[in-house]
Amino acid sequence: MFNLDPVTKLPLSFVESSTRMESKHLVEEYMLLANILVAEYLKFFCNDKTLLRVHPDLDKDKKELLEEYYAKVGLKGVIDLSNSKSLSKSLEALKAEGDSARYNVAMRKFLTCL
Repeated sequence: MFNLDPVTKLPLSFVESSTRMESKHLVEEYMLLANILVAEYLKFFCNDKTLLRVHPDLDKDKKELLEEYYAKVGLKGVIDLSNSKSLSKSLEALKAEGDSARYNVAMRKFLTCL
């Protein structure tokens, strides 16, 4: 939102709205989903020719919040956040179980922490 000068009608300042529109949240979700699908496609069809981005390890505060969330949704002990390799193995094992709902919950929350 702009604060306008009453005489010149030019912006004097900008105030960001603190409300988060649901549509923005949906766009973020679809962007994450698109990225996941493209990465899975590239890994499956172009595994030896593809460079995939690797994120750095989560910082301590984000790990704690993620652990709390996983405990609340019943994934405590299922997802190992010790390091990126154990996290990856945990997520792959969860995916292999075939319970797509639990896997999607775990992945989406993890991706939003990046």
